[in-house]
Amino acid sequence: MKTEFIQVPQYNSAYCSRGFETRALSLRRRVVANRLVAIVVMGLILALSCSAFADNGNFLNVFILTAPAQYIADIPYHQREELILRLSADPTNNYLDYPNGRLSYFSENSYDNIGSSMFWIKLLPREARGQYPLVLIHMAKAFLQDKPPLKNQTFILEGDAHGWRDVTSNFMPKDLDATMAFIPCRTGENIQVANYKGGPRGYMLEQCCSILHWNGHSFDERRIEPTEIDLDD
Repeated sequence: MKTEFIQVPQYNSAYCSRGFETRALSLRRRVVANRLVAIVVMGLILALSCSAFADNGNFLNVFILTAPAQYIADIPYHQREELILRLSADPTNNYLDYPNGRLSYFSENSYDNIGSSMFWIKLLPREARGQYPLVLIHMAKAFLQDKPPLKNQTFILEGDAHGWRDVTSNFMPKDLDATMAFIPCRTGENIQVANYKGGPRGYMLEQCCSILHWNGHSFDERRIEPTEIDLDD
């Protein structure tokens, strides 16, 4: 199957009115600066071992700074750095977990002015030498929008110096419903799978019905007795 790289959209100040030109220029400079930092880091990743970068969070930061908005809850580029800094600066939370290559972002927390939904990010290390981690992202749009979940919530992305490409269909088991919830465990490489269910209080998660275990090159699906989802946050 042919895949195409997704280019990061450029900021276009032509759409701004004259009164906002100065502000737009400042914003564009900040976005460009963030992109340059991310490109430099991505270049270093290509030159060094990816596992070391995954351990210290640089690869996770690269994804947060450069991923197309539709894969990270529609957060615009100019807010990504702020999100990283705020989550990193608060010692009372463990949302941004660099050692475990995981980010969990909840819409009801104090950072809810950024993004359109709660979401989880998990790095999936690859066993082959020289390959960089895949990135799993799940956005719980059903919670915020209070609508039946669609197939636009869960993705697996692969990145290199050219950008990010959607490889979900290459790795996600074919028999799984893409509208389900895929919540990564904090430690290890297990993904909890559950259905969304509508009710009087809106859409909620049902019990976990299976586990996807990442073995370094593919997922093994393990059916389990229904159990409560462990958000561990």
